[in-house]
Amino acid sequence: MSVVDVTKMWSRDGGSQAGLKNDRFYRQYTRTTAYQVLVDDPDTDINAVENAAGIPDVGDLYPGSNIVRVLRKIPTKISPILWQVDVEYEGDNSLYLNRPIIRKGSVTSSEPIDQDWHGRAICNVNGEPVEGLSRDVTDTSITITRDFLYINDDLILDYHEATNSDVWYGYSPGRVRLVNHQAEQIFANEQTTVGYWKVTATFIARRGYRVTPDKAWYKRYRNEGFYVKSGTRIVRAVDDNKSPVTRPILLKADGTRETNPDNAFFLHSQVYGSLPYNALGFL
Repeated sequence: MSVVDVTKMWSRDGGSQAGLKNDRFYRQYTRTTAYQVLVDDPDTDINAVENAAGIPDVGDLYPGSNIVRVLRKIPTKISPILWQVDVEYEGDNSLYLNRPIIRKGSVTSSEPIDQDWHGRAICNVNGEPVEGLSRDVTDTSITITRDFLYINDDLILDYHEATNSDVWYGYSPGRVRLVNHQAEQIFANEQTTVGYWKVTATFIARRGYRVTPDKAWYKRYRNEGFYVKSGTRIVRAVDDNKSPVTRPILLKADGTRETNPDNAFFLHSQVYGSLPYNALGFL
């Protein structure tokens, strides 16, 4: 029991091309071909017929296309020794359009505070700053999924340690940071050796706590300590009894003592770098 001959049928070639009403660039393609298979035994197994040499395998590309592949093969027995195998192809250009999937939400964290809602320093009745208080701060989370032909792990790690230096997704420089990413490598079929990466990245857009937007991710802390500037010297701060203080005292911007807690001076330190987020290619 064997296949004697495989002949492509010119009369069965066909196909279709379709789009979407709300997407003029999207295209979905179907193609059909058929083959006549001549066998030498009426009992030839159907598997031998549909897998005969010369008939495309499931997953093979349609000639001249890099996106339309064999989806199914349909063998039909025409006579005791003659079969017809219809081959159906399907594919679309969604991978090449590669539009991002964007999800937005909110994320809340508990952050230490040193001022109340009205901007007054939080102190006890003696004017001493109160430590250990916090409140919920809510930021915007932006999760984007997109396909890439390749990824650079070290470059992504650099972005984890940097905020946006450019205007990204409408957010001014300094407000956005990449906080998480996941990548999954996908292959079209078992024969494909070069796949693509489906990457999902989460960004946090922060307003910042009592800072300008460009310093949203800076560390903010009171200017205080155990030493004060006295003329050109820096000396240990003392209390009303002339004894060295046992708790940090507030300092002015010039390092001298600040006695009014409502005038507390705050310092800001940059702890993340700055990189152009549009160069990441997620949008």
